[in-house]
Amino acid sequence: MKTWSLCTILFAALMVGCAPDDSSNSPVGGETTSIYIYSKSPAPVDRYELEEDLQDFLGDDGMVSGGGAGDTGWNIDLEVESASAEDVIQRLIPFLKEKQVGSDTHLDVFPPDWKEGDEKRRVNVFDVGGE
Repeated sequence: MKTWSLCTILFAALMVGCAPDDSSNSPVGGETTSIYIYSKSPAPVDRYELEEDLQDFLGDDGMVSGGGAGDTGWNIDLEVESASAEDVIQRLIPFLKEKQVGSDTHLDVFPPDWKEGDEKRRVNVFDVGGE
């Protein structure tokens, strides 16, 4: 009976997000900045291939944390070390251009202290006019 009770407690903790933090295995340590890449244009390559390329691009500076696609376009979510976030953004723009993403592609940037209701920072991959 004790085993079932312990299993039930652990399962409940996992379901509500109370699992122990095991960030020691995470490639991103410390404070992280979330960078969400969005586009309504078709992905230039398979989105999963782009995610793999982005993971290689980020190296030790971060990781691909999610993504999706649907009728309204596609997105790929990144988590990067806040200390290197600006450098990553500046390198990410030419990387995405090289991958030939659509001209509407943009980044939404959320620093670690961002909370619901705060303005988000938007960075367009291409300036007005597509360049």
